[in-house]
Amino acid sequence: MRDDELAKLIDADTIAVMQRVMVLLGADARCSGFPVDRADFVSTVREMDRLCSEGSRSLGEAIAEASEWGDKHDQQRARAVYERFLAGCRTKFHREIARYQLRKLDTANG
Repeated sequence: MRDDELAKLIDADTIAVMQRVMVLLGADARCSGFPVDRADFVSTVREMDRLCSEGSRSLGEAIAEASEWGDKHDQQRARAVYERFLAGCRTKFHREIARYQLRKLDTANG
């Protein structure tokens, strides 16, 4: 969507939705520097989209790599993949998924 098309969507409801997205991603106004109001709605949408895409791509790579180690029965290396991901991940949403995957590894081993 072009910036001018996004700008046409700005209203109280879409600002509220964007604020919820920011909390879900762990990028609320206090930590991200992106207060959500009419003046910066478009830039906030772009930044949240970038954070979500970056987190999803990185998490997908981590899941694939950890799965390969799991197939080789090397749970220690699989755990290390998720721990490395968690150390660099910027979004709450993706960290929660990685922690869930770690718990699954722990459950499978014990």
